[in-house]
Amino acid sequence: MKKLVTGLLVALLATLVLSGCIRQVSPQVNTSELADVDFSKSTSWKEGKACQMRVLLFPPFGLASVKLAAESAKLKKVKLVDYNFEDYIVIQRACVLAYGE
Repeated sequence: MKKLVTGLLVALLATLVLSGCIRQVSPQVNTSELADVDFSKSTSWKEGKACQMRVLLFPPFGLASVKLAAESAKLKKVKLVDYNFEDYIVIQRACVLAYGE
């Protein structure tokens, strides 16, 4: 019985630790064709960034949203949105980058 409980605890711990690396981003409903974007003017675009950190099983610290990323750079018009993920052993940093005018 003791071996069964120990085995279950080890399996549960492994599941919890390994599932911390899973990140799912829903597809964007409002998308546009990149061929329609004039990238020749992209050097004048400003960049906004909003990030959140996850540590193991704790809730995320911060909020990564397009709205916050646009507000951080005072964008009036968002032209492009990108996601950036940095994974470490027990920490994940997820950022939303918004580019525009």
